Amino acid sequence: GSGGWRVVLVASLALRVGVGVARNWHPKADAAFMSFVGRIVTAQLWQNPAGAWSTLTRAVTVLPKGRASYEFVYQNTSNTWILMKILGVLNLATLSSDWLNALYLSLFAFIGCWQLVRQLADIFPTTPAAAGAVAFLLWPSVWFWATGISKEAVLLGSGAWLTAQVVGYSYGSATARPQAARAQVGWWLGTAALAGLHFGMRYFFAVPLLGVLGGVALGQQLRRFGWGRHWWSQVVAMAAVIGAGLWLAPQMS
Repeated sequence: GSGGWRVVLVASLALRVGVGVARNWHPKADAAFMSFVGRIVTAQLWQNPAGAWSTLTRAVTVLPKGRASYEFVYQNTSNTWILMKILGVLNLATLSSDWLNALYLSLFAFIGCWQLVRQLADIFPTTPAAAGAVAFLLWPSVWFWATGISKEAVLLGSGAWLTAQVVGYSYGSATARPQAARAQVGWWLGTAALAGLHFGMRYFFAVPLLGVLGGVALGQQLRRFGWGRHWWSQVVAMAAVIGAGLWLAPQMS
């Protein structure tokens, strides 16, 4: 019932955000390094706002490392560099506060997982809702590792939220889908952004997920138009999408 969901919401949110902020109150190891480089990105954005787009999108970025005798060199496909750029932009709002950055990234991961858990519970009511809640919200390895300033938090949050978007659109009721043109544009832009972010974080995780989600969405669309009522047509649609992904992935790696 709604009371049970409220308990899950409060407990899982407290765990995810509490652990994320506590672990990054004084960042260590990877989190400290990414925060350090993120502040260099922020400084460049403050110094040259007109060049912000170039700073965030150029193919190869070279950053000075203070008094060191070498420089940081990153390709724009590096998942570490992608998170550093996210931190660089976040710093503009948080004034380079590590714990606030950890809070925002923890919230992003939590919202993505919460969206997926609720979508699964609504669309598949005969499946125990606790299965999704435990797997994505309460399992210790999820709320301990996929939180705070970490690539895992962004990876899980984007993947779960993306799955919730596609599953809800494919299997949810017609009234739950965006109806107005502006809402549809927002849905597509948001879904594309989540897909791009997930791909940037771990492309070898993203390619199978995007392939399966694309096949599921295509199969459901075929069914709505009366072209996918036979099981073999959905198998062909899934195979076509996965095959296209297998061909495309090496081109982008």
